[in-house]
Amino acid sequence: MQAGGGLPGILCLPSSKRYPGEFTEVKAKEARTNPRIFVYDKRAWDIKPPGTYSGQKFFIFTGDQFRKPRVLDKDEKVAQADRDLVMPIPLEHKPDFDRDLLSALREIAGVSTLALHPFISNTDSIGKCVRKGIRNMALGDEADFVNRKVKMVTDLMNNAGEWYRWIHVDLGITSDSAGIVMGHCPRFVRVRRGLNEIELLPMIKIDLILEIMPPPNGEINFSKIRELIYLMSKQGVPIRWVTYDSYQSRDSLQILRGKGYTTGLLSMDKTPIPYDVLKTSLYDTRVRMPHNDKVILELSTLERDPKTGKVDHPPNSSKDVSDALAGVVYGLSTRREVYTQHNVAHTAIPQWLQSAGGQASMGVGETQSSSNDIVSD
Repeated sequence: MQAGGGLPGILCLPSSKRYPGEFTEVKAKEARTNPRIFVYDKRAWDIKPPGTYSGQKFFIFTGDQFRKPRVLDKDEKVAQADRDLVMPIPLEHKPDFDRDLLSALREIAGVSTLALHPFISNTDSIGKCVRKGIRNMALGDEADFVNRKVKMVTDLMNNAGEWYRWIHVDLGITSDSAGIVMGHCPRFVRVRRGLNEIELLPMIKIDLILEIMPPPNGEINFSKIRELIYLMSKQGVPIRWVTYDSYQSRDSLQILRGKGYTTGLLSMDKTPIPYDVLKTSLYDTRVRMPHNDKVILELSTLERDPKTGKVDHPPNSSKDVSDALAGVVYGLSTRREVYTQHNVAHTAIPQWLQSAGGQASMGVGETQSSSNDIVSD
């Protein structure tokens, strides 16, 4: 380093675009106001010599959080508001986009995507499950119990109705947030599979989505989460099941079980099955939830490891709230007591859901219950 803080040379950062918000993308934004940073960002067709391409184009819709990228049909019209999401591509590259659209977007078109190996490829389904008329039982989407207290909507708690609630808590202490989601099954719907097969499946309505963040220079107070559960029960919310992930949760589970709740461990990391159930429910649009930016982003950026099959988040991202959502949807979908409350015969439970319940990493009931308890009364 030279006196005055100057670099004796040029520092080059070559990188293809993978995720939004990565380091090189951050530096590119900084270059708009920092004259010492130069960005060279060209696509193949911008730099290859004249005559390389025929001049014929096809068009790509690059997508957003709710809509997946796709190759547009030849005469397809796009709304004026979405014109900036349409990109013309030389026809010579069409085989690459037909073969692997996401890789071609990153490597050829220079467009960062939300996930390298997206777990939920049909992101349209996420937007269809977010409903304007559904209110979150908490005012605001995040809290830390210190500077930002949790404020609940009293009329939603007082008029919760009779359907049993399921709460799943994904814990964090200092660096990670904790996700809390509560939901219930108000009814069952018929879903067509193929031409002749119809399945009777639960509709899942989400009452509460909340991210608990660590306070500045502090840790999340786990007892406050239990107090929140007690408050909702006192106000008339029929909370029956409370599950936690396996991290720092045994003490809370024992205390809650002593209060009369049915509790258990349910990990989203030991098996991808809960997320598979969530994805199927989203694709069926059998989930109804309030708008929450954090859970929408997490669902859109989830990745499945092609080698291990594990569902995880990309670098610099998270899945705390989506883990909590998956726990609730999985629990309500596989718990036989939910079917009983709606007078649905247990024989109507599709085989794939029975298998999913039987293969859960942990059950619900006693903290060390067997995995088969997840689909029994």
